[in-house]
Amino acid sequence: MSETTGVSLWQNAPIMRFDTTEERLLEIEALKTLKIKSVNDNGGADSVHAARMEVKNERIAVDKVVKRLKKYVKGRIEEAVGEANKIKNRLAPVEEALLAEENRYKDERARIKREAEEAAEAALQARVDALQGYGVCPNLLVVRSMSDGEFGAALGLAKAEHEKAEEAKQIKAAQEKLEADAARKRVNERLAEAKKKREKEEEKNREEKKRLAAEDRRLAKERAAFAAEKKAHEDAKAAKQKGIDDAAKAEKEAEERAEREAEEKAEAEQREAEAAARAEALKPDKEKMLSFVEDIKNALAFVPRPLVTDSVAQATTENFIDAQFNSIAAYKMFVEELA
Repeated sequence: MSETTGVSLWQNAPIMRFDTTEERLLEIEALKTLKIKSVNDNGGADSVHAARMEVKNERIAVDKVVKRLKKYVKGRIEEAVGEANKIKNRLAPVEEALLAEENRYKDERARIKREAEEAAEAALQARVDALQGYGVCPNLLVVRSMSDGEFGAALGLAKAEHEKAEEAKQIKAAQEKLEADAARKRVNERLAEAKKKREKEEEKNREEKKRLAAEDRRLAKERAAFAAEKKAHEDAKAAKQKGIDDAAKAEKEAEERAEREAEEKAEAEQREAEAAARAEALKPDKEKMLSFVEDIKNALAFVPRPLVTDSVAQATTENFIDAQFNSIAAYKMFVEELA
């Protein structure tokens, strides 16, 4: 039997002898040079693992000797442990190196597997994003199982369906816009016609007011001239009749005052009669104008509102409609007050 690395303990006691020889240790230390060439080198990985297990078994055998030594001879335990540590100190670097090599191999395989899985998930997500871009909510299991050719065909079909739906939406929106524009045009034409008619009536009313004002001024001048002439006549007469007593003068003044009040009353009644005649003359026009107001209100109530979804567009539309109703109310008030 070959010599051990240390002093032989109890030459005649095989159960207490280390069987790990120097030659054996040199063989084990040579295993430290084993390498795994690549992640696909399964044979190399198996060799490294087998070598590590061989070293581990050798270490376990040494530990068993130590245990037997502890059991049979407590007094020599420290010496046995020291000898065992010397052996294990030489075994440990080999085992650690082989374990590190095994771990490097496992870590590299895990990294490649992880990156492959991440790449597969990224490709799946890219497919899902592409389909969702055309409004499709795909089944992940189905999409994952598709070949590139199958997915390309599915994506092309989704794109075609999406473009077809978008085209239909655009055609519908264009038709709705044409209908809304036509309705808006009809309303604008009716409003323009009403505005033109209203402006014509306003111009006619302004001319009538001018005529009445001129007539009032003429009558005022005549009354002023008559009053001046009368006053001059009265002044002359008063100068001639200076000697008439106060009673006669008071009676004459009373008669003149009564005459003047009668004239003023006649003039007031004439103006009232003219105003009444004008109101009666305006009555048919006012009825037509009020009927026109009701027609506009009814037409505006049935005009289709634009189907908008934006809140600002909705508010703008409602404000526009409110403004039209306010204009109609103002026009109705003007008609009712027209005289």
